[in-house]
Amino acid sequence: AYDQRGHGASESGPGARWSIDAFAADVLAVADALGLERFVLVGHSFGATVAMTAAAMSPGRVLKQVLLDPGGSFADVAPASLDEFVASVEGEGGAEMVRDAYVANLERARLATKAAVISSLAGTPRPVVAAGYRALFTTDPSSLLAEYGGPVTLITDEENASPYSLRAQHPELAAFAMPEVSHWLPLDDPDGLFAILDAVLAEEKRTGGDPA
Repeated sequence: AYDQRGHGASESGPGARWSIDAFAADVLAVADALGLERFVLVGHSFGATVAMTAAAMSPGRVLKQVLLDPGGSFADVAPASLDEFVASVEGEGGAEMVRDAYVANLERARLATKAAVISSLAGTPRPVVAAGYRALFTTDPSSLLAEYGGPVTLITDEENASPYSLRAQHPELAAFAMPEVSHWLPLDDPDGLFAILDAVLAEEKRTGGDPA
């Protein structure tokens, strides 16, 4: 695991690039630095969008994608509405608006998860948050999955009924649904998540993959 650009201890200074391609290129740069020729790629939420983009950029390197509660396509939402939302994030009062949206999505989360997520959000520059929303709204997961062409497994919040989730839009994908978690399932139930990941990776090895 690493801090994406603009998050945690990674670069967030002036002139930083926040395009989805830049986020995805970082994934491959980290893999290069670690000497990983082929690997299983796991991404959560916006990180899942980044993972799908990275896999589409270099499909021969990614043995499998495991996407945790990933978002789907927003193609049927009026572009003007999405642009207005991103502008609101960037504008006056945007920090409070985003925080309120996160708090609403944390309703079923554990107290420790709520505290960790809100603290992380407060420490993330607003241009990075806005860029994340923009990338999520403008990325076409179906095209990325087609470009990748490899195996994909979803691990999702059992109660996520959003029509804009990848699970709703691609019911043909292999999926595990976790109970009693929020969207931030890695924080709510890490042991349960690790057990599923172990099973997914064991299956990948059994069927001929060689995860790094």
